[in-house]
Amino acid sequence: MKRLFWLLVLAIVVLAIVAATFPAKLAVRLLPSSRLPVQLEEVAGTVWSGRAERVLRNGADLGRLQWTVHPAGLLRGQIDADLALQGQALDGTGRVVAARDGSVRIAGAKVRFPAARMERLLDVPALTLVGNVDLVIEDLELRGRVPVALTGQATWRDAGVSGGEQATFGTLQARFGALDGGGFGGTLGDQGDGPLALDGSFRTTLMGFEARATLRARDDDPQVQRALRHIGQMQPDGSVVYEVKGGLAGKGS
Repeated sequence: MKRLFWLLVLAIVVLAIVAATFPAKLAVRLLPSSRLPVQLEEVAGTVWSGRAERVLRNGADLGRLQWTVHPAGLLRGQIDADLALQGQALDGTGRVVAARDGSVRIAGAKVRFPAARMERLLDVPALTLVGNVDLVIEDLELRGRVPVALTGQATWRDAGVSGGEQATFGTLQARFGALDGGGFGGTLGDQGDGPLALDGSFRTTLMGFEARATLRARDDDPQVQRALRHIGQMQPDGSVVYEVKGGLAGKGS
């Protein structure tokens, strides 16, 4: 009986060592490509702590990915991992928990990307957005790829535009979360450290998104005033009202 007990202990230890040192490169090869949302290249390390020098999505190189899996999550039927992505267009860290029921939760994520990536969304073709956006996702839960929980904030640092006009705006912010009537949305504003005053709100649902904001040149800054003419219709008081809609609820405007 004792011999069987020690054989079982030895078998568990061996399995634990194999699992802890299982090459990530081999694991990626064994996993069907259809199960991966991205393509991983130059993979090294183990399934528990590893890296991929290149992460590709639809042919675009997102950068270098590192991960650390928390084994305790497996006891709850989850894959719980800390991720870090370093790329020219995207840089971020966060904790991702994928449950057995297919839900995914992201917590404490911090992502930085160039403001120019928002140009298609904001739809101001005459201007190029400059600066960087720091996105903080405090909590995001996806079920069937549909968000059911979301809170966080975005900060556009060194905000400004170039192209048709050149102007600096200062620091702009957005806070977002769940709305009482369903969907998600939040507020838009500025930190008061630049020549642009911003006040607005936005919301998004399964049908689409919409945003409305009032922009004003603080202290009648001439560069900001000229840039605002490309963003919306100038009002009698010198402000500009900016509106945009998209998705099934309406066409971009």
